[in-house]
Amino acid sequence: PFRVLGGAGTGKTVVLMHRARYLAEKVFTGESDRILVTTYTRNLALDLKMNLRNLCSKEAFARLEITNIHSWAAGFMRRQGHSFQVVKDHESDQWLDMAIAECGDDNLSNSFYRSEWQDVVQAQDVASRDDYLTARRVGRGTRLSKKQRADIWNVFERYRAILDENNRVEWPDAVRETRLFIENQKI
Repeated sequence: PFRVLGGAGTGKTVVLMHRARYLAEKVFTGESDRILVTTYTRNLALDLKMNLRNLCSKEAFARLEITNIHSWAAGFMRRQGHSFQVVKDHESDQWLDMAIAECGDDNLSNSFYRSEWQDVVQAQDVASRDDYLTARRVGRGTRLSKKQRADIWNVFERYRAILDENNRVEWPDAVRETRLFIENQKI
């Protein structure tokens, strides 16, 4: 596995395509060998598939699985006998608003909670109050004391409870559950 980071137009996608081709044609050449190529967007996955079909030999292309990470995680977990329902945007908005109304601080806006959830909790894979109390918040613009963080965590805990009550997860949770399943199964 490898990860390519860089700004727009720096050649990340080109590097990915040539790396996938190299692995499929030179390294993993067995009939049962497979190479997973993922991205975060469906459109980029479709473009990659089209370009790799043209770039690779037919045999090498057959060894590539090219998909976006969310589709792959959902499909993988389904094949393992597990499934999840991903929360719809309007449900997420409604349920986070409910959690804020029940547990939130009137001095913080709903947009603050949303962005804190996405940019700190989900982005850093924060799963507990202790993790949140020590999570990096560089560039967030609002300084928070430990008490404020603990109070904010109450909102996030309530939001997670609402998701659980409705048998829903967010995409980052689905990907995390898939990763944890793989790690625990030693797949």
